Amino acid sequence: MQHQANQMTVHPKVKTLRRRVTTPDLRLCTPDRVKMERRLRVGSTHTAAVSALTYQPVRRELITGHEDGSLKFWEGDTGKHAETVQHHKGWISDLYYWHEGKILFSCSVDGQVVLWSSSNQPYDIIQVGEPVFCLAWLSRKSLLLFGSGKGLGALRKSGKLAANGLSLLSHRVAWVPGHTGIVRCLNIAGNKIYSGGYDKKLVVQEVVSLSGDGEIPLKIVRERDAAHDAGVTCLTVAKDTDGSSWVVSGSFDKKVKLWTGDGKLVHIIQCSDTVTGLCYVPQTMVLWVAAGTPLPLLYEPKSGDNVTDYAPILNTTSATLHTNRESTVQLLKYIPETSEVIGSTKLKGVICWRYNPTCSVCCHHSPSTSSHVETLTFTSKVPILIFSGGFTGEVVKWEQLQLNSFLYSVDSLSYKEPLMKAIESEEDDGGGGGGGGRGRAGKRRGSEEMAGMPRERKIEAMKGENRGFVSSLFVESLDLLVASSLDGTIFVWGNDKRTVEVLEEMQRNSASETSTTDTVAGDRESSNHVQQESSSNVITRVAGFTCLHVLRSHTGCVEALAAVEDWTDGRTYLISGGWDLTLNLWDLSTGSTHHNWRGCVCLQY
Repeated sequence: MQHQANQMTVHPKVKTLRRRVTTPDLRLCTPDRVKMERRLRVGSTHTAAVSALTYQPVRRELITGHEDGSLKFWEGDTGKHAETVQHHKGWISDLYYWHEGKILFSCSVDGQVVLWSSSNQPYDIIQVGEPVFCLAWLSRKSLLLFGSGKGLGALRKSGKLAANGLSLLSHRVAWVPGHTGIVRCLNIAGNKIYSGGYDKKLVVQEVVSLSGDGEIPLKIVRERDAAHDAGVTCLTVAKDTDGSSWVVSGSFDKKVKLWTGDGKLVHIIQCSDTVTGLCYVPQTMVLWVAAGTPLPLLYEPKSGDNVTDYAPILNTTSATLHTNRESTVQLLKYIPETSEVIGSTKLKGVICWRYNPTCSVCCHHSPSTSSHVETLTFTSKVPILIFSGGFTGEVVKWEQLQLNSFLYSVDSLSYKEPLMKAIESEEDDGGGGGGGGRGRAGKRRGSEEMAGMPRERKIEAMKGENRGFVSSLFVESLDLLVASSLDGTIFVWGNDKRTVEVLEEMQRNSASETSTTDTVAGDRESSNHVQQESSSNVITRVAGFTCLHVLRSHTGCVEALAAVEDWTDGRTYLISGGWDLTLNLWDLSTGSTHHNWRGCVCLQY
């Protein structure tokens, strides 16, 4: 008895201590530590605006090209200026680093393609005769592809080497059919080449193994003549976890369009300004868009949803600095060697974001609660469900949207009516019943103090400071959620059986109609098992959760919950333990007490 008294005196202190640790919402990442953190910022790089960006991994340098034709090299770790070189006579339109050959290529509107050595010295200059706007290296065929005012061109790798031992290119330009105007952007993914230009076209070409002498080994597989309503300004390729690819294009028409790998339109994203930069971050599977905003906009490619608020790239302090001291983001480029994104601003600045593997991908806010989260549990079935509870006396269900891993629907689970019935049942039993019996009458606030109260007042009285949820458990085998509160009440939520039966009957009828029109028996049999499993999960999710049982035998805070399956009878039992030094064994199918042990010290791990 003395031990029990000591336990009961500690309980209010623990409750007070918990309330000191307050965060206003459910967050899947902390507010000051985000997945893509701004690591570096150069306020003003040059007197002329930044027109091109790239990264040189050999010397670990950021390289910026400017509108006056100059190249600037910056230490990648510190942002300190290392060197400035000048060769081009017009604004630099693109920079490309060839990893295998360790060569930096630069192009300009002056019609030159320049090859730079690792010592930042030009060793070969190719006169194209047309303004050059973009570059890409096709390793499979040793070709430098470039977009110009005349269309898409190519330069072959020469068999000769320069005096410094680096590769040389043939100065003879070969033109590739497809575009009829300026080609502004290029991207290579596998054996496919994607190009977009001011002729509004999106052209998909494929590398062919056989070609005649002097022919460029490319074949057009899809040509979209009106991919956008205006010229295409930028292009990138995003890859899904299953290996499929999206092609993403931005345009002067203020739209971002997502295409399949073979050029079929999937999504259209409307922006508020011209799209000037695109990049895809594979670690977070997020598309970054620069379209006239101080910070990049973030989109989930599979669904096309804006997830900027759920996958923040800056903490509060740095976001304020960015908005006040810098201007619109113009260019974006992903650096796979360092898992970084570099961008330029309209005020001639450069920003660098680095992937932080120690932080969560996204954060979420519950709009209906102001208390910190005390308990969490989840189910691994698709779509994923997360259940959170806190001292406000509310359990929130978060359901992951099927086409978006960042967004969740939010719903509060109700328990008022079942709780009211449990209280009335205790009153009818003289304070000794409810959920299989309390064991000792008068220990619980319910039967004597609330006798004669109106129903709503009883519920409000039961909420109070003791309605906070402190522990939860999800039983996968039964699709049941169990949550316990400070006053010892345990709630069990599950699927509404009547709704599930109706939905299953509708599914059987639909499957029967489908099978009569299906003419391919082999395909039907091969996919039957997968469809049944998937549809079963969907039915249970659509049916929703309702409070099935209110278990009220404990007289103190319940923090220990465990589910145990009895192989002899196939039933699943719940074991609960708390501050009243009592262990209860519950039958989850009926919600009744199966056994209890008193005088037990319960520990939760």
